[in-house]
Amino acid sequence: MAQEQVETKLVEQTTSIVEIVKKINEALKDTRISELCKKLDSYRRALDAIVNKKHYIFELQFELVSFTYTGSEYRVRLYVDSEPIWSTSIETDATIKAMFEKIFTSQEIISHIVYTIHKTLAEIAEEIADKADLVKRVREIEERLEEEDP
Repeated sequence: MAQEQVETKLVEQTTSIVEIVKKINEALKDTRISELCKKLDSYRRALDAIVNKKHYIFELQFELVSFTYTGSEYRVRLYVDSEPIWSTSIETDATIKAMFEKIFTSQEIISHIVYTIHKTLAEIAEEIADKADLVKRVREIEERLEEEDP
């Protein structure tokens, strides 16, 4: 139960961060930050759906994979807003209910989503820091130019 509370808190924090980053991105007009923000939002919604049982639209893709000795299975890929979230294998005779249970009750998917959220947040922070450094350097150049030619 404590783990669920931590994950629920992460959903809330990620939602807040997404809104803040959107505002920063509007000011900076940077497509890389926008792409990362979209990815972060997709993973947030996936985590929200799994942890808090919220309803979001997911895209599932099925691929039949055949093996010579072990038979066939489906490779199921889960997407949110065209962002690949998770991929797993399901036996071809599995019921729809069993398939969804395997996907949406897996601690492995939750761990993957949480890891990806943290990784994406680090990438966003790095992008913003790079932009902030660039803005600082531009200001320093402007100040030097004003000093040289008032």
